[in-house]
Amino acid sequence: MKGLKDKREEKIFILTSGVCNNKCIFCFDRGEKKSEDLGYKNVFLRRYNSFFLSIDGFEKQLKSLKKKSSTILFTGGEPTLNKNLISFIEMSKKAGLKRIALMTNGRTLSSKDYFISLLKAGLNDLSISFHGSSAKIQEKMTRSKGSFEQTLSALLLADKLKRKFNFKFTINTTVSKINYKDIPNLFYLFSSFKNLDYIILNAVVFKGNALRYIDKVAVRYEKIVEQIKKASENFSSFFLKKVYINGIPYCLLEGLKISIENEDAMLMEDRKVEGKFNREITDDYFNKIKRPACRKCLYNNICPGVPSNYIKKFGWREFKPVIKNKN
Repeated sequence: MKGLKDKREEKIFILTSGVCNNKCIFCFDRGEKKSEDLGYKNVFLRRYNSFFLSIDGFEKQLKSLKKKSSTILFTGGEPTLNKNLISFIEMSKKAGLKRIALMTNGRTLSSKDYFISLLKAGLNDLSISFHGSSAKIQEKMTRSKGSFEQTLSALLLADKLKRKFNFKFTINTTVSKINYKDIPNLFYLFSSFKNLDYIILNAVVFKGNALRYIDKVAVRYEKIVEQIKKASENFSSFFLKKVYINGIPYCLLEGLKISIENEDAMLMEDRKVEGKFNREITDDYFNKIKRPACRKCLYNNICPGVPSNYIKKFGWREFKPVIKNKN
């Protein structure tokens, strides 16, 4: 199995697991068919006779990919469920990769000993997904009991361990109909993490479960932006320094004192440009579309458009082109 690669920055994404200990209602890799299994599950099973990337499998990827990048990201499914993850990290470090990253739901990292073992092996970039300021909201998103307590424990450990270990610490939050009103509460919580590098608010990608349960997860972007505005007013300096928005069309974010992140990317730190709109990758995976009125917009050349499934549900009413000032 080939690693997924960010073409612009040559960052290699390594899929390590075909299973996950969360069952997120918004997961874009679940629910493509009648089953809610992860899409990669059977691929792993065919290739490795297991639901997980093997040592030999990773070694083959590493040999072919290490010359193309100085950064590697372990993702899944849930990568920490792979018992070989520590070995993968050690092998990456030995191969001379400078940036060794992990994207995780954090549940396994609630074990301090395991967390430290990953850091000692060479992990230096960590992104933890967290979606609710209470167990009720988080577990409605993840559909997994215990996910709130375990992931929150991992976040607290990350904030503490960063004082001793040198690693990037990021939080990823997917915003849906279930948790969009919780944004101010989330940022009250996030502002308590003194060693947090940044947070990324992600709009739902309408594939897999998110498409299957679109009525339960889809919310108008303008409603999300209302909550972002509310939170940014209360935490203005925190927002400007540490918050990045991913997947909401630029016309709805006009005037907000925030930074915009690129889509189709999991490793984003190198692409942050505070107060500016970054150029996007246009990817058919997101099935985004535009209408003729978009051509008038100030951000037309850098905006990829709006997910087609979103437009089918809500229409174009909320999207108004940002017109250049003729003066």
